[in-house]
Amino acid sequence: MSLTMTATMVINSGERKPEVITLSNGIRVVFDVDKGHPTAAVGALVASGSRFEDDHTRGLSHFMEHILFKGTEHRSSLEISSAIEDVGGELNAFTDTQYTMFYMRVPSVHTALGLDVLSDILLHPLFDPAAIDLERRVIEQEIYAFEDSPDDVVTDELLKGIYGSDPVASNPLGTVESVRSFRRNDFVDYFHRHFVAPDIVLSLAGDVDVDASVRFLEDSFGQLAKGPGKAEWRIPIPGNGPQGDRASHGAGIHGDGTPRFRPVFEAGVHSESRLQHLWGQHVESPVPEGSREGGPCLQHWFFSREFQQYWIAGHLGRKLPRECFARPAGHP
Repeated sequence: MSLTMTATMVINSGERKPEVITLSNGIRVVFDVDKGHPTAAVGALVASGSRFEDDHTRGLSHFMEHILFKGTEHRSSLEISSAIEDVGGELNAFTDTQYTMFYMRVPSVHTALGLDVLSDILLHPLFDPAAIDLERRVIEQEIYAFEDSPDDVVTDELLKGIYGSDPVASNPLGTVESVRSFRRNDFVDYFHRHFVAPDIVLSLAGDVDVDASVRFLEDSFGQLAKGPGKAEWRIPIPGNGPQGDRASHGAGIHGDGTPRFRPVFEAGVHSESRLQHLWGQHVESPVPEGSREGGPCLQHWFFSREFQQYWIAGHLGRKLPRECFARPAGHP
C-alpha cells in the first residue's frame, strides 16, 4: 500500500491542520479531525458537472447523482437510505457546474458504516433501467420548477449571456429533451469516464479514526481504476456571449418576462472585495430611492469567485429603473 501524506493550510482555530493523504491510485483524502463532538461527516467530491458535458450528455451529471442512490450491487434504494437514517444519520448529494458532492453525516461510532455506504454507491452502482425511467420523471419536474422561478431563469440566462456556448454556462439540470434521451449505456459510459482516479477527493471531518479510515479507503477507493488524468479545470473566458467583453453584467427581466443584460462594472477595475465592502454579500436588497414607481428593483445580489462575475441582480418589477444599474453613491 503506497500512501503519501502532506499538511495543508491552517484552519480557523489555528490549533490544528487538516491532513491530506493520497491513496495509491492518486485519490486524495482530506481529514479534519475534531474530537470535541461524537459525530462524523464523510464525503466525496467528484469532477462531474455541467462544464464537463457536451450536447449529448447535457444534464447527465445531475441525473447520475440521482441514480447512484437508486440501487447498487449490494443494496436497494431503500437499504441505502435506511442504513444511514436508522442510526440517526443523513445522506444527500448535489451537482454544481464543476463537481458533484456526495456526503453523509453519522454518529462517529458509525463512521465505518458511512464509508461503506459511500463506497457502495460510488463503486458498485446498478444503473437499473426501471429506476432510470422513474427518476427521469422526477428530474423533469425539477426542470419545470426551475423554469417557473424568475430568479433561476435570470441567473441561467446571465451565464449564457456572458459565456455563450461555453459548457460552464450550461444548466446542470439539462433540458427535458436531453433527460428523456438518456439510456443505461449513457450512464455506464459517463460513469467510467468521470468516476475514476484521481478525479475524486474524499473528505472526513469530526471524531474520526484516521488510521482505520485510511485502511478502509485504500482497500475500496484505492482500487478504483485510473482515468486518463486529472480533469482540466479550465477557467471560462467571458466574451462568447452577446456582450462580447469582459464586463460583469446585471440581469433583469423585461415586462414580457424575457431576460435582459447590461454591463455593470469592468472586471479588474472594481475588485470583488471593494464591491463587497460597498454592498455587502448575500444580502437582500432594499428598493433604491426614486425607483418605487417601477416596482421592486433588485431582489438580490451575490458575488461569485468561480466565474469572475462580481454580482448578479435579479429584477422582478414590471420595468427596470435606471437607478437599478447606477453606480453606488460615492463610487468614482
